Amino acid sequence: IDDYYAKLAAEGVYSDKSRKAMKTICHEVSDMIQGKKLQPIIRTSYYRCAFQLASSNEVRVSLDTQMSLLNEFRGGERREEPWCKISSDMLDKHEIYRFPFAILEIKLQ
Repeated sequence: IDDYYAKLAAEGVYSDKSRKAMKTICHEVSDMIQGKKLQPIIRTSYYRCAFQLASSNEVRVSLDTQMSLLNEFRGGERREEPWCKISSDMLDKHEIYRFPFAILEIKLQ
């Protein structure tokens, strides 16, 4: 985290006040995740099409399709294991939920 924010400072990205606030939040979230030993248990996979004018981002439209929610819980496994299941892992039917709808998002600026 510190290296990332040092890089932002060197590049002059964001004001000092903004960088400090963002860095504080990052440390708080990181400390909470590590302190409570949280681990990822759900992964979302989907295809996204995004649309906007090349000259403006006043209106942006995105369409998410083929959304799947995958159970990534690996209770009690060793830390050497990857945090998520790899593509060659066989999934049981109860470990994946295929969302039956598309999601349309319209953002206005």
